[in-house]
Amino acid sequence: MSAYFIVPLSTLTKKWRIFHEESADLNPRDERTDFEELRGYNDTRIYRHGQETLAVSTDSGHLQASLRRFPGLTPKNGSVFFFPDSLLDTVAEKIRARRKVQFTEERKAAAVARLARWQFKRKSAAQEKNSEPCIER
Repeated sequence: MSAYFIVPLSTLTKKWRIFHEESADLNPRDERTDFEELRGYNDTRIYRHGQETLAVSTDSGHLQASLRRFPGLTPKNGSVFFFPDSLLDTVAEKIRARRKVQFTEERKAAAVARLARWQFKRKSAAQEKNSEPCIER
């Protein structure tokens, strides 16, 4: 398994939230794609296993039995299953992966208008000149 993937997990989907493995904090994430994963409930993870293969791992016995019956998944051992890139959305729904928040243009505009009064505003030169410095005695 190579360290960098031709098709990273983040380019396969815009629907699911991409997490980075905890050990990725030691390395720069900008060019690294080998730490990307989708997380589902009960510590279930989908990650890139090869250039054209994804893997799902879980410790949940109930979910393992459910994934074993799922068509297109190849078991490696009791808790890890391999599947092609084309099944990413269906497997992610099966493990209840976390979705990415997606706003429409109307929702973005409403949020900007609603939060505008808390937006940082720089003081003008006249305001800075008139304000006295706060000195504690």
